Amino acid sequence: MPLDTPVALVEEFKKSGEFDRLRRELLIQFQNDDSFPAFKSKIEDTARQWLLSEEMMQYLPQDSVHKELAQEIDRYPIVSRAILNVQMLSDEAFAANIHSSVQKILREDKGEGCAIPNGVVGQQPNGEQAQDNTQHLSTGLTSQPNDAAVADHS
Repeated sequence: MPLDTPVALVEEFKKSGEFDRLRRELLIQFQNDDSFPAFKSKIEDTARQWLLSEEMMQYLPQDSVHKELAQEIDRYPIVSRAILNVQMLSDEAFAANIHSSVQKILREDKGEGCAIPNGVVGQQPNGEQAQDNTQHLSTGLTSQPNDAAVADHS
């Protein structure tokens, strides 16, 4: 499948296994962080208080209770704040690793087997100067991640 859209590039990144590997690394670092026990305690307290206050939940199917509970926890910035403290997200080596993986996927899509150093821009077959359009991919790594994406992986 040609990588002609950002969505196609993301899908290929996921297929390569790199997305899952990075997700596992982030989860391990998050769980080993000193702030994790406090985070876990806040989540448990919020869930416990909500379940005690919502008596009707005992009559709903477990899937519905999980969905409602996840929405309740999303109301509080507990997860967002915890994610901001994950050091790996602001690590330059982490961003460089992602950039390298994306570059590799793009080279393979073009049928190129040789390595292109980061930031190197060559010429296209028509003689025009090619642009390194992957630089923007790592710029969002230090912004606030989506809570739902993290909740998906626990």
